[in-house]
Amino acid sequence: MRQFDPAAPVPILYKIIANGKSCHGGDHEWSLPGNDGPGEWHEVDGDLVQCQNGFHLTTHTSRRFYGQGDELYEVEVDASAGMLMPKETRAENEDEAEFGPYDSDEWVARRVRLVRKISGNELIDLVRKLKPLEHVPEKLYALLEDAKEPRSSFEWPVPKDGQPGDWVERNGDGVSTEMLRSGDGIHITSNPNKGYRTSYEVWEVEASGTIWFDGSKDDLYVSKARLIRRLTSSELDKLGIGVYKKYGSRPNLHWRRYEWIRKRDPEGASPAEQFVRLMATHGDVSTGRDTSEDDSKYVREALELAIRGGLEFKGADIFGEIGDADGYYACAIGSGNETACVAIEATIGRKPWLWLGKRLYAQSSFSWCGFTVRITSFMDAKDQIVACAYSTSVRVRWPGSDYAQEDTESRVKKRFVIDHAEFEDVAKRFRAYNGRTESLKKLAEWM
Repeated sequence: MRQFDPAAPVPILYKIIANGKSCHGGDHEWSLPGNDGPGEWHEVDGDLVQCQNGFHLTTHTSRRFYGQGDELYEVEVDASAGMLMPKETRAENEDEAEFGPYDSDEWVARRVRLVRKISGNELIDLVRKLKPLEHVPEKLYALLEDAKEPRSSFEWPVPKDGQPGDWVERNGDGVSTEMLRSGDGIHITSNPNKGYRTSYEVWEVEASGTIWFDGSKDDLYVSKARLIRRLTSSELDKLGIGVYKKYGSRPNLHWRRYEWIRKRDPEGASPAEQFVRLMATHGDVSTGRDTSEDDSKYVREALELAIRGGLEFKGADIFGEIGDADGYYACAIGSGNETACVAIEATIGRKPWLWLGKRLYAQSSFSWCGFTVRITSFMDAKDQIVACAYSTSVRVRWPGSDYAQEDTESRVKKRFVIDHAEFEDVAKRFRAYNGRTESLKKLAEWM
């Protein structure tokens, strides 16, 4: 971040709080605005440090508003007291940048007060920018896990005795704040391929009232819906999201997807490619079994075995033709196959993210801004990663019954979009300070 010029115009900034307190990594109690005007001024001492000291504000409320219990306020900042602002974006075209001319939505101020609470249609417009869907898709679906939305604690009533489940409703026919976060409220989809995981169930849904969307017409929000039935495995296969989704391919591709392996010139092929070609060409010859349905599975398992077995890969090698690069990348890192790591990085154009000398992959954890964070996604085109810190809570299901059990739930506490150059700088300092407590404290202050 960089120092803000007090003479420059201050953008409209917002603060998200819950129960009158900060809720994104702090617990500061705020003076709320009332009929008499804005709340009282709040001020911090010491140097302003992102994620450490100062009042953290945002220009893009939709990234940080979580719905349940959150409240949004417009703030007034005393810029003359000091403020940090984001760096300029590295995007070639400002219109393509997520945060306009900046690389982040986060601002850090020394002296702030809450001016007014944002509610009603203004809140909806700022937080989600929902629009009504004019043409309702023929089929609507819900992606659930044990009849529960994977990203929230919301549990759907399931169909019984051939009858649809009970209707669930939120705030009549309006759009409630609970619907403003994709993980909360009644969240459905017209494209179950998007966001599907092998642990998910796909249910057909009936919706009533207005259907809303927020840019992507695949992700939809409704105020009233019910489950009709769960899709069968054969129906999932027809949609292209059956067991083949686990291997990153579609059923209609089958073995023809791997015809390129058989046609490639074997001269100069790496040991790994030779091994995979052998499986693609001669697999199940001795049994006489038709492998056209399962060949994709065998080839992928052969590729995973080549990685785990330490076979040598060359250049981009064969990963350019096979999907699920992140899954193989994690496998390569876990098994210590350096040549496979380099081959995958060359294929997808990824710079290695090294923490204490070890590559990071999706779901890897490391320390950042005083939090233990976990990588949720790579944005290779921008040389960035998204990493989140989580808070956990325990929920008791079916309390008082013989089937009572505790579920541990995780919610995003802090979300970071980290630039590769910034990451390398911090990783270098962390490596130098690792194991020295006092030095680590200084590093945390620096971050």
